[in-house]
Amino acid sequence: MAKPENWDILRPYAERLLNATLEETPDDALISQYRQQLRQHFAEEREEASRIKRLAQDLFNMLELSNPYQEEVMQVKALYQTEIESGNDINLILYALKEVFTYRAFDESQVFEEEVADLALRMNRYRHIKTFLRYEREIQTAYAYCKQEIPDLPQLKEIRKMQKGLATRLKDLKPYIDSEVKLKTELIGSESGGGVAPDSGWASIR
Repeated sequence: MAKPENWDILRPYAERLLNATLEETPDDALISQYRQQLRQHFAEEREEASRIKRLAQDLFNMLELSNPYQEEVMQVKALYQTEIESGNDINLILYALKEVFTYRAFDESQVFEEEVADLALRMNRYRHIKTFLRYEREIQTAYAYCKQEIPDLPQLKEIRKMQKGLATRLKDLKPYIDSEVKLKTELIGSESGGGVAPDSGWASIR
């Protein structure tokens, strides 16, 4: 059987969406499996992306900060709202990529490597936000701790210093969004306590 029309165009973009390698193949049965993975992925992420948008908005509003990846969160949410079950899923996804990211693959029927790279970057940023939000409660606790008034007493000097260090870190969260390791070791610490910076959130709270 002939390969589905436009599959070869969608495949590299689909790899970035699924964060997986999709073999370049003429095997229609294997391609059908890949398409099913995409349909399932869109179905799962439709609600999840909306949840991530809501959680991110609430958290950054509370922190009185701008989400450095707000654009990516909004774009990914819009992408996954695309209904691909009721028509040609390949063309519907390509068209959605055009509408959301202004990619040219749909109109020009070819792969643009710069678009594939851009999609990889945006999806990675979105996934970083998802990981970051797993620690929402710890970040909220650290923020609340920084708002506490600590008396200016000599015996509390070190605690005040740790609180100030934590507050400084909380003003720029991008490094901690980009690196879960950095987040756990420098901002909130880890539950085991191993490698926790002395003025990380959990180090000072504990």
